Amino acid sequence: MGLLVFGHVYPQPQSIHQSGWGRSWIRAGEEGGGWILEVPSALDGVESSISRQQASSSVHHVEHIDKDSKMEKLKKNMEKNKRLRKREKQRKSTNPKIWCKSMDPQVWGNLPPNLTLEIYKKLPIRNFYQLREVCKDWNLVACEGRGIYHKPYFVLIHKGHVLHKRSDNDCYLHGILTFHIKSGSWQWTRLHAIPFRNTFLHQPFSVKGLTLTFHRSRSPESRQYYRVFDAHTMRRHNIPWPPRTSRKSSTLGMTVDTTVVPYTFKIIIGCLDIGTQVYDSVTKSWETRSSHLVPCNEPRYGIKTCLHSGNYMYIWVQKDKILTYSLEEDKWGTLDPPPRHASGLGSWQGRIFTTTCDGDEYTALLLWVWELVDQGEQTLWKKVDEMPGDMTRWLTPRLCIYDDIQIHARFSNEHVLIYSWVPDTTQAFGFVLYNVATKIWEKVEVPNHSVRL
Repeated sequence: MGLLVFGHVYPQPQSIHQSGWGRSWIRAGEEGGGWILEVPSALDGVESSISRQQASSSVHHVEHIDKDSKMEKLKKNMEKNKRLRKREKQRKSTNPKIWCKSMDPQVWGNLPPNLTLEIYKKLPIRNFYQLREVCKDWNLVACEGRGIYHKPYFVLIHKGHVLHKRSDNDCYLHGILTFHIKSGSWQWTRLHAIPFRNTFLHQPFSVKGLTLTFHRSRSPESRQYYRVFDAHTMRRHNIPWPPRTSRKSSTLGMTVDTTVVPYTFKIIIGCLDIGTQVYDSVTKSWETRSSHLVPCNEPRYGIKTCLHSGNYMYIWVQKDKILTYSLEEDKWGTLDPPPRHASGLGSWQGRIFTTTCDGDEYTALLLWVWELVDQGEQTLWKKVDEMPGDMTRWLTPRLCIYDDIQIHARFSNEHVLIYSWVPDTTQAFGFVLYNVATKIWEKVEVPNHSVRL
């Protein structure tokens, strides 16, 4: 084995001797050659020195990586523990079984029911249902005025896209969105199908959990009738066709009495020529009243929503008019909706509310809540609140890829559910809950892709 120096290979060293400077030299001779190359033996240790330095550097590098990894892991554990402590603190602060122990039972245990309900109204939905678990008395008070379904609940009805229709029963979305107490989450439940053939004469709508649809039987007589589906009891009520049929414009509405269980209802048909026909579910009969419908450009085919509040019934038709009917006075009238694109009608403590939307998915979406303050000769609406920016972004998440996006609102007492609906996919996306009493906005997390046709 030779020695490589400056690109030349030399034979093994023949002798080793000490130089005058105390260094070892290597004498390398070439066979048959007459010259000697002496190289300081210190160079012989360069390679080992470099190797030791590289090894040391590698060790330090590994130690540095291990140290960084440990620090990163420690940092993650600290953040995780911080989140857990925060979550536990929040759980204790919101769980009535924990914090109610510090409450004076002499004070909180003897509150009048009306005051307790006022306290409940200030709470978010999740905390309200947690309060119901404290004791039987609180649960009893919480159930009072909450109806058969635990309010708020929202019945959603939407016409689907023709291309997505798999059968005649797949044309309308019909279901109820409720808050599940045990799981602490919102749940979507499909209700009975609405066949497409039953929507030609009147579009289906819901009032206080009761859905009214028009039906035409498949019998040779082609018998026509109305059907009311009660989401609370899951019962269907077939209503006979009214004794008289109008040849002119008419409109259809419904009132619901929630003071009795099961709920009772009245179907009201306003006509221009034959007066007003009313069906009572208690007497199971029709009666004709003398009042006539106010002319409103074919309101039959375009019912947006129907609302029953106190003595009045409100019917929002597609021609941007709101028809009103007084049950006591047997009198029809009209109201002008607020400006911009409005959707939904609701009532709370006798006050009427609606929502309007301006803008689209490509511009800033603006949504307002309005209250009706005067329904005299000149309709007057007052702006109550505006949806915050973070809620509008939650409402329409990345929906600009669709050609048509609709914003809808459904009311349940003081609660308003606002959501985005895409007809092309027959699916609802973002949901936001608003309380007109407390003016609090909440994000509603619904299982992904669950509210769809």
